[in-house]
Amino acid sequence: MQFILRTIAIFVAVADCGSMSAAAAHLYLSQPTVSQAIRELEKHYNGLLFERLGKKLYLTERGSLLLPQ
Repeated sequence: MQFILRTIAIFVAVADCGSMSAAAAHLYLSQPTVSQAIRELEKHYNGLLFERLGKKLYLTERGSLLLPQ
């Protein structure tokens, strides 16, 4: 349960900050830790949660459905 809450907190931070590196700095985590958490969530939900355009991330439809929860 702790792992899921941490992963969702990372997802919310990435959505709020717009980038993995900014979310990592905000959460005092390494960027690879944040990237791994997002990859695990995307694997769990069988699809991309963010569209990557350059260095900026945008929520996909699937990501937008997860965010309010």
